[in-house]
Amino acid sequence: MKLILPIILILLGSVLGAGTGIYMRLSSQPEDAMMMEKEAKGEDEEKITYDFVDLGKQFVVPVMDAESVTALVVLSIFVEVDPVAADKVRNNEPKIRDTVLQVLFRHAQSGGFEGAFTTGQPMRDLRMALSEAVTKIVGDGAKGVLVTDVVRQDM
Repeated sequence: MKLILPIILILLGSVLGAGTGIYMRLSSQPEDAMMMEKEAKGEDEEKITYDFVDLGKQFVVPVMDAESVTALVVLSIFVEVDPVAADKVRNNEPKIRDTVLQVLFRHAQSGGFEGAFTTGQPMRDLRMALSEAVTKIVGDGAKGVLVTDVVRQDM
């Protein structure tokens, strides 16, 4: 009789320990699978931080009809880059400004600054065109272009 209680406790402890071990193993498998998938894709667990490089002075874009300037659009633009490419943006700022102005002028000539131009598709189109233009100069280090201020002044 004296041995029954210790044997029951040993059996109960073994069963509970084994059950806990199995539960822990099964619950950690999805995390392990996700980590293995990230490693296979080459993803790091650490997030990449990006720098925002201000392109200095604002951009002024004339909006024209057939004969004259009807409005001026003023924009502030930042380039989002990985830290390694930030210096490349600063070193190539005159070339980037020229390219950005070309994109802005083309956007204005195509009617991109008419009507409700700050919402929806016109702004998405503009950001995409600006991003593509900057990426051609900076390379893959450029993540995107941010239009932080935009004002239209009708004449």
